[in-house]
Amino acid sequence: MIPDVTYPLDGGLRAASPRVLVGLALSLGLALTACGGEESPGADQDAAGQDAADQDPADASTDDGEQSGEHETSAEPFASADLADAVGNEVGEVTFSEVDAGVLVEVQVQDLESGFRGFHIHEHGACEPQSTNDDGDIGDFLSAGGHLPGEGEEDHGLVEGEEAPETDDAEGAEEAEAPDGDPQDAEDVQAGADHPGHAGDLPNLLVAQDGTARMSVVTDRLDPELLLEGDGTAVIIHAGADNHANIPERYAPQGPDEETRGAGDAGERSACGVVEGS
Repeated sequence: MIPDVTYPLDGGLRAASPRVLVGLALSLGLALTACGGEESPGADQDAAGQDAADQDPADASTDDGEQSGEHETSAEPFASADLADAVGNEVGEVTFSEVDAGVLVEVQVQDLESGFRGFHIHEHGACEPQSTNDDGDIGDFLSAGGHLPGEGEEDHGLVEGEEAPETDDAEGAEEAEAPDGDPQDAEDVQAGADHPGHAGDLPNLLVAQDGTARMSVVTDRLDPELLLEGDGTAVIIHAGADNHANIPERYAPQGPDEETRGAGDAGERSACGVVEGS
């Protein structure tokens, strides 16, 4: 407490007693100490901000000690395919990367007609316009062959709880569809009946009105050896949508026909790219 000081009526300052002077000195000392000991909240904030600015972003880490910039899907692609149309115009790229769940397939395209497009991996690493397939047919990119079979699937795309279509005699039906009753042709029909269970079967690609599309999908049906071994493989984008052999029974009481079971009625091949190792 600061002691009282009295002023006489004649305007002169009356001399203070020694006790008053000592009390005044102690009060001033305590006031100065209090002022010097307090730190401005703004100073703390400025110091914290400076520390954050000086920190290297690469050193930032999460509570579990892992760096926040790390991503589980940051693996470098082990293969890629440059897509081109039948006249050689580049229309996009597909990359393949290994991830925990299988292979990450990423596609980016441009300059295509809008709509859903069949998107598959085919069994031969060849993209020749006006080429011939094994049956002697001529067309764009037919040299790429059919869908990459892999180990195949026997469920024909059925989900849990869904019943498989009933057939009276599957073997007889296949032989009836084969031209001239050739047993070898019947075997080809059976081998092509796995759609959409081929290793190369993938979801449809949706092309926007501006002609571009992007898609990422992880599949456990592919691996580096399957894509790159032998004469390699190719990526095909079709002119139409793939129905994945999903034909309602009211339209086809006997089930999907040979063409549907083989390729999903996706139409002509609009773009192709050979899969090459990185």
